[in-house]
Amino acid sequence: MALLLASATRGSGAAAPASGESNTRALGRLIYVDYVYPFEIAAVVLLVAIVAAIALTHRHRRETATRTPASR
Repeated sequence: MALLLASATRGSGAAAPASGESNTRALGRLIYVDYVYPFEIAAVVLLVAIVAAIALTHRHRRETATRTPASR
């Protein structure tokens, strides 16, 4: 991961947006043109983390004690 970040920072650098171009458009162009591979890798890592968090949350553990309102 550090190698990807180091190689991404050695890129062409952020250029000033052309006249008439908004900052949002310039940022989008920078992300999707110059840093497309680190951006996609980060997206895949986040997707895997989301799926893992959901899987860990929905698993049923047998050693967990549960109480129902009627057992009180």
